Amino acid sequence: MEPSEIRAVFVDVDGTTFRHDRYEVPATTYLALNRLKHNGIKLCLLSSRTPEETIHLPSDFIGMMDALLWSAGSVLIENGVRTVHTIDPGDVKIAIDYARKHDLVVRYSTGTEGYFDERTSDQHNEIFHYLYRTIPTIKKWDNDPSVGMIVFCDDAQKEELSGLLKRSHPTKMVRTVEITPLGINKGTALIEQCERWKIPVSSSLAFGDGVNDITMLQAAGIGVAMGNAREEVRAAADKICGRIEDDGLYHCVKELGLLD
Repeated sequence: MEPSEIRAVFVDVDGTTFRHDRYEVPATTYLALNRLKHNGIKLCLLSSRTPEETIHLPSDFIGMMDALLWSAGSVLIENGVRTVHTIDPGDVKIAIDYARKHDLVVRYSTGTEGYFDERTSDQHNEIFHYLYRTIPTIKKWDNDPSVGMIVFCDDAQKEELSGLLKRSHPTKMVRTVEITPLGINKGTALIEQCERWKIPVSSSLAFGDGVNDITMLQAAGIGVAMGNAREEVRAAADKICGRIEDDGLYHCVKELGLLD
């Protein structure tokens, strides 16, 4: 596919368009995204952040997007309309029971609020504050509908828990299992959003850096891994750009001729 055929760009947040060391969107990223939008290209934020974890992102950054897909596609916000998909309650219970049995920390999100079930720790609070500038409160899960879950666990527990979840989509991350509704991940979310926009998937460009971005990079017409991405993410991409701190996204879209 020729870069000139690109009609939609999908971007991850953390490590792709948002720097945690400065807690900001790089100026060159703003420049690139604004220019893409000016050139008639659709923009979509596609992140595993749950809605309540996005409240401290810059409003002008959010505002330039044509669509927002949170919780890896479980929550869509477009034209003021919110569409929500929830995890099968049976699998939510399996994950919660597993976490309680093994004294693991789990965060579940209702789509409007995020909670720790029963327990947390200073370490986990620090992780959430560093990433999102917000810390979930502790609220024992009581059959609450959930759009996304994270279970903090070791490698053996990741394998065991993932094997128990038959009616949801577990993604094994670094020290966690991320759980979304069955059939929903960043790849399916990209495909469905292209369908809503009536844009061929082959005319999409995606940027990401995390393991949960792999399906998105594989689904896109051109999948670009950030230079700061893990090796398995880089291996899944069509192209590798520079690191976020080196303005990788900006230089990539410029090299593709999309800023003319």
